[in-house]
Amino acid sequence: MSKYIFSLLLCMSFFATHAANSYLLKSPDGHISVEINTGKNIGYTIINGENRLLDGGAISMTLDDWTVLGSNPRVAKVMRKSVCDTITPLVRFKTAKD
Repeated sequence: MSKYIFSLLLCMSFFATHAANSYLLKSPDGHISVEINTGKNIGYTIINGENRLLDGGAISMTLDDWTVLGSNPRVAKVMRKSVCDTITPLVRFKTAKD
């Protein structure tokens, strides 16, 4: 499940953003979804089935010169694409040895 959430959050980072719009990203099986809201800030809601796991989360980054990335965002481009891939690790399990 954490692979799906990480993948969805990674996909979210590619959206530049537009004034007061809402975007919906879904996992391949359709159970996990992330709703991205843009307005004054970039916000997101993570939903598993009908349960809201995280509601009202916000994304921003403050740089060394106090520039805030994520306030008053604009969407530069929206690309809609459907992907149904499974990532399998090359090494199934790793264990630490003393």
